[in-house]
Amino acid sequence: MNSPALLLPQQTLQKKKPADVVISKRAQEILEAIHTYRFVTAWDITRLFYSPTSINHVRELLALLSGKNDYQDRTYLYRFPLPTTRIGNTEKIYTLGSRGRAYLQSCGMDIDWYFRPYKFQFTDDVMTYYQPCLHALTLTRFLVASQVFGKKSQEWELTTMRTEYALKKEIAEEQAKKQAVTVTLTPDKGKEEEQVTVVPDAWLQFHQRTGKKGSWHPVFLEIDRATEQQKHFKRQIRARALFLANGGYKKLFGTNKGVIAYATTGNDTRLSSMRMWTQEVLTQLNMKKLSSRFLFCSLTPSWEQDETSLFLAPLWFRALDKHSVPLLA
Repeated sequence: MNSPALLLPQQTLQKKKPADVVISKRAQEILEAIHTYRFVTAWDITRLFYSPTSINHVRELLALLSGKNDYQDRTYLYRFPLPTTRIGNTEKIYTLGSRGRAYLQSCGMDIDWYFRPYKFQFTDDVMTYYQPCLHALTLTRFLVASQVFGKKSQEWELTTMRTEYALKKEIAEEQAKKQAVTVTLTPDKGKEEEQVTVVPDAWLQFHQRTGKKGSWHPVFLEIDRATEQQKHFKRQIRARALFLANGGYKKLFGTNKGVIAYATTGNDTRLSSMRMWTQEVLTQLNMKKLSSRFLFCSLTPSWEQDETSLFLAPLWFRALDKHSVPLLA
């Protein structure tokens, strides 16, 4: 997904009552998946539940659940378009609508989040709208790739997936976890110390079926859209290095194992910059020994269609090592 200049479509609110829809078992599974991922496209749902040739069927099903209109109220799914410069139909984004939340609650699920359209209105500062959408969708694509990889592989399985959304809820409800993810950054002279909360975009745990017990490979995932400047990125790396060093990581996830993986949609220049900035931070903190815990990858074109390469091909780089390695090594 690129970030071109944008033409802003006119938003037309649809107020007519949506048609009644019978929720099948598969439709319920889709609603549950969208609750997990928050924002999806038809391609994501196709990858999770159908073969690639079923994309048109999936679009029809999602359209039915969203009242066949953008910005439709009182539907199972709320649909809105992704801004684009292309003429014609644009890619649609889906999230839970009010009826979808109510349905899942009636099934016993705890649904404490709901989409607030006013936070995604088109404004003069369109990037305020555009970038969060792209970040969320890139995260969804990576998580879907993780799920598909685990299903297809004979050797690997995805045993745990904790999204940022779920982790933030856990942290808000448990004081011990809130303390674990809070680190203190010492600023430059003349400035006060800063308390920073460290929460990944997702935490994944893969199990490799080798030997009697196999091996475990946790991944602390961060999606990078190449929008953060050097100062902010270094601040983030500093916080995560301290999170590893002070035991917060183990307290939150119950293990010392794992890598902090940055997947960027930027080019090789961005990849090199991220590695260099990380090296500088770790050197300043006298924590070069943590360099092997940080991995970086520039996502290749059509990366979401080749989940095996994403996890097992040598596409990832450490901060201080010239040689590429697989994410699950």
